[in-house]
Amino acid sequence: MLLWTEDSRRGIHEEGTGYLTVQDWKQRSRSFEDIALCSRGNPVFLTAADPPEYVASEVVSWNLFPLLGVTPVLGRAFNAEEEANRRRVVVLSYALWQRAFGGARDAIGKTLDIDGKPHEVIGVMPRDFFFPAQAAQLWRPVTLDPFWDRQRVRRYTDWWIGVGRLRSGVSVAKAQEEMNGLGRQLEREYHTGDLDFAGFGVNVVPMLLQVVGRKTPFLLAVLSASVFVLLLIACSNLAQLLLARGAARQHEFALRRALGAGRGRLIRQLLSESILLSAFACVAGVALAFCGVRLLLALAPAGIPRLQESRLTARCWCSLL
Repeated sequence: MLLWTEDSRRGIHEEGTGYLTVQDWKQRSRSFEDIALCSRGNPVFLTAADPPEYVASEVVSWNLFPLLGVTPVLGRAFNAEEEANRRRVVVLSYALWQRAFGGARDAIGKTLDIDGKPHEVIGVMPRDFFFPAQAAQLWRPVTLDPFWDRQRVRRYTDWWIGVGRLRSGVSVAKAQEEMNGLGRQLEREYHTGDLDFAGFGVNVVPMLLQVVGRKTPFLLAVLSASVFVLLLIACSNLAQLLLARGAARQHEFALRRALGAGRGRLIRQLLSESILLSAFACVAGVALAFCGVRLLLALAPAGIPRLQESRLTARCWCSLL
């Protein structure tokens, strides 16, 4: 779940929050196993790159990766001690690892100059991992935020995003109800008249909806239904063609029977013809599906969530066959 500030005065439902507020959520909430912290984007300059470049980066709390249930494919993620000691360590995206180190496995332990300061590379994330946005290229401890000394004591800010994992058996509605109560409690304790402050309301958003959008499941269902109807039409047309072909071959079947062919032999002939036709259709369908996916990925506009993860899996092959 992503935990946003609900700014009811401005009609904004997904606003950032302050570090101290996230800590209060973590300590007082009973609906979440754990709550982590993530920045709202923190571009950095890779000074040692050739040529130097700006990349999107994030500063996150050490418990974010365990909370998400993801581990690096190479090396490790940073820990609580490194976060507390403000160690200059960095976890790279798969794409940045390939670009900066050519995919070399000995990249772990080497340094990467970020904003003119050397950082030790300690891990590489999986190829298809991204968080909180696809543009993120590296992750560092939250204490390396350039404004950390100021942000860690500020409550009335929108600098951070809360990320929580629900306890087993707790529904989203139940968590939302509890966070609404916590928001009212914090409002009473830390009430402020600052009109620029978004408030203490909380909006609990499942990460799936955050990534793909609320309308996407419905649109995919409509698309699937349309494809199913089109498939039914195609099957109906094909059945009519086969019936017409069978009617046109009645004279052929009568002649074969007159020459001594039995019912079983005619059935085997028709089955052989049907199996051969189906085999050619399967090969053509698989080739068309493979080319269609590649064409879709090549022509699709940028920014479609998780589109690059689209691929033909074993389930797809079975459905085609």
